[in-house]
Amino acid sequence: MDQLIDFAVVVLPTGIALLSVLVSIKLTKGEPHKGWWWLIVVLGLFTSGLTWVSQSNARKQHDKDVGEQKKSIDALQATIQINEIRNASDMGYLKAKLEDAEKMNDKLSKFAPLL
Repeated sequence: MDQLIDFAVVVLPTGIALLSVLVSIKLTKGEPHKGWWWLIVVLGLFTSGLTWVSQSNARKQHDKDVGEQKKSIDALQATIQINEIRNASDMGYLKAKLEDAEKMNDKLSKFAPLL
């Protein structure tokens, strides 16, 4: 439905412009044209209404998209924070292991000359 409204909002002004040309031709020929003028006015008001609906739908969709993006960003930030905490924990664990290995190397290097 939204696509149909968007299409009508684009096409109707062209139709109105063509009707305006037809009315101006009728006017120069002296033919009756008041009914055509009313049709142009009604179509103009109708097109304005459709434009308002189309823009309203676009705004609602945009707000929905922005909300979804915000949720995705929040989830991503939470994941990054979890990974940073995990990395800090892993780094602490690896530092402790390295210190233990260095202490073990020191002890083994003292006994190596004895062997």
